[in-house]
Amino acid sequence: MGLYEKIYNVMCESEALEKSMTVGSGSFSYKAVSEAAVLNAIKPLLKKHRLILIPIKVDVKEIVDSFENTKGNTTRLMTQLSTEYKIIDVDTGEFEILAAP
Repeated sequence: MGLYEKIYNVMCESEALEKSMTVGSGSFSYKAVSEAAVLNAIKPLLKKHRLILIPIKVDVKEIVDSFENTKGNTTRLMTQLSTEYKIIDVDTGEFEILAAP
């Protein structure tokens, strides 16, 4: 079984994760999925199919956004994180680099 078939099997065996974590407060709050929830769901499947997922590049960008709203001038600080991962098939050594645009 090759890397792509193993990834496909992980996809077939995994379930959607509910956004059960609240980030922020008040009118600026939103629902998200926690890192722990993702790891708890995916790690057993990676182990079962003998796949390793390694972060190989992390870019952090701080964004300061100033704007005017009904309450006056406001500044918002956001952190944008881009990560590349390497997924490796333990049995064959085959790998792919996974990156979000």
